[in-house]
Amino acid sequence: MEVVKIYLLFNRKDKPYLDSLLGHLKMLEKVELKDNLSIQAGKSRYEEIEHGIKECDILLVGISNDLLVSNIYERLKPLIFDSMFIGDNYLIPILLRNCLYDDFNNIVPLPKNNEFISSCKDKNSAFFDILIEIKKLTEACRNGDKKTTLKSQVLTLMKNLEKQRIELENQKEEIKDILYDALNLKGRLEKEIKDVILPYKGSIHELERGTDENKREIKELINNMIPLHRFYNTHGDDHAYITSVAEFENLKKHPNIWNYEGIAGYVMNNDYAISKKKK
Repeated sequence: MEVVKIYLLFNRKDKPYLDSLLGHLKMLEKVELKDNLSIQAGKSRYEEIEHGIKECDILLVGISNDLLVSNIYERLKPLIFDSMFIGDNYLIPILLRNCLYDDFNNIVPLPKNNEFISSCKDKNSAFFDILIEIKKLTEACRNGDKKTTLKSQVLTLMKNLEKQRIELENQKEEIKDILYDALNLKGRLEKEIKDVILPYKGSIHELERGTDENKREIKELINNMIPLHRFYNTHGDDHAYITSVAEFENLKKHPNIWNYEGIAGYVMNNDYAISKKKK
């Protein structure tokens, strides 16, 4: 970079300060100085200022109450701070006349002693100190040390967020597929459970008090009982009941969706239930 572009944003009431600062800055070599109070007649004030802020390498804002309460500052404030946090330029507040400047609290101002120029006994020394600091910034710009760090961080963050969004969308689709399969499985299992549970009109204790035939039936039934595993669907807020060993092992592979709650009870082996129906 050869020519460093400096733009100055000042209120009209602070023109004496602007003129003094420009007088010092003209001592710098290979700099282009522009300000909002020197816009030619017939041109759009806002468009010219916006262009100057976007194109500059160093933006100097004259801090005074008149500027901070002005319509032009209120309108340009988003652009002013975007130029620092997203753009490549330096944003430097110049403390002119005593006022609150909360918008710039996190930015180191000039003069570096944080004293307003209006309160300085030696105003010429204050402007000279500003000149020295601005000269350092112009040299940094020429050496390629522009403020690209924040911009690159923002761009990297945006790229990472987009990557995470795509990954989440893919995971969402995978979860949908798993839930869909799980719901189908649940329907099949509910039908299976309904088919294999043998209805009894009495309790087992009543059957035990019955005939030897009843006792043999109970023993045969117990020998053909298999565990009914209970899973809780954390995404669907319902339960699934599993008798199949293969399906049991499959759901156990997805603990983030299917939470195993243990054995809910025992049901008849499917083959045994079918044989009983045929009889």
